[in-house]
Amino acid sequence: MSIKLSKEEILKIANLSRLDLTDKEIDNFRDSISEIINYISIINEVDIAGIDNFFQVNDSSNILREDSENKATDFELDPSNFIDTDESYIKVKKVL
Repeated sequence: MSIKLSKEEILKIANLSRLDLTDKEIDNFRDSISEIINYISIINEVDIAGIDNFFQVNDSSNILREDSENKATDFELDPSNFIDTDESYIKVKKVL
């Protein structure tokens, strides 16, 4: 199957790419992009009937841990863990 892009398709691609092309460049791109698409279309000829859709190279399956519900424990900020405190307040540097 041979695909040949039209001049309008090349102009649309050039517009999306924000390219200003001359007529000679349009012809060159038309030939080049058509060759690339034809080369890539070879992939459509590969027989993939017996291949598993979810084939992986390595044997890992589910490497994520199970979700589990953990209740947070109630805690209070212990002022003794901080450098500068004033009674029950923690002093920090001024943030601008």
